[in-house]
Formats: sequence, structure tokens, C-alpha cells
Amino acid sequence: MNRRKSPLNRSITVGCIIFLFLLSIVMSFVNVTLHKRFVYNDYQQYITDILHYTMAHIQADDLKKCIETGKESGDKRNVKHSFL
Repeated sequence: MNRRKSPLNRSITVGCIIFLFLLSIVMSFVNVTLHKRFVYNDYQQYITDILHYTMAHIQADDLKKCIETGKESGDKRNVKHSFL
């Protein structure tokens, strides 16, 4: 018995394949967009935390003295090593 697919069966199969292909493309795009947004937000929060910590632990007078003398002070070394 030679069994041929009917045109309706074939069009339903092709339609399902196209639908699955388009659905996978849309879901991939949404996934990449959300991942990028979350990673950028994490990086931004990390940089903000570093800036707040630095501003809280660096003293302006000590920094001015370091610039004038060209030598590191103990406070500057401590802050520098806390980031390493």
C-alpha cells in the first residue's frame, strides 16, 4: 500500500515546524535581552559599590600629600590592597 500524505496534513506539519522555528527565535531574543540587562545591572551595581567604598576611605588631605610628595602613604596602600 502506497500511502500519500494529504495536502492538509502536509500544510499542518509545515505550519507547526514554522511556528516552532519562529517561537524559538523569539524566545532566544528575549533570553539574550534579559541576560544582557541583568548583567549590565550587576556590573553597574558593582562599580557603584566600588566608588562608594573608595569615596568613604580616601581622605582628601592624604591624597593631596601623596600627589605633592610623589610617595604613597599608608592609607593609600591600604585602600589599594583592599581592591586586589
